[in-house]
Amino acid sequence: VRVRPAQTGKSQTSAVGPGGYLLLAFHTGDEPRHISHAYGHDVDLDAFRLNPDRITEMLENAGLTAHSQLVRMPDESEKTPQAFLLARKHQSRVS
Repeated sequence: VRVRPAQTGKSQTSAVGPGGYLLLAFHTGDEPRHISHAYGHDVDLDAFRLNPDRITEMLENAGLTAHSQLVRMPDESEKTPQAFLLARKHQSRVS
């Protein structure tokens, strides 16, 4: 799923039930990247790199708690580091 950084949050977490987990994987960085050629084809695509700390903050604002964060360096076929975040949605409280 491709989303703009400002769209990350409640709309991506609405399908996660109380106590459920969400795993996100994304390219890290702060600048968008325009792609004009990929996989042997001409394309017109803006790719958004995301800051893991900012995404964690957005998830927490949407009612999730970050449990794990991993950022790895790019392998030989990649240009940017990759981030992986595991978060859990807060349990509903029953009165």
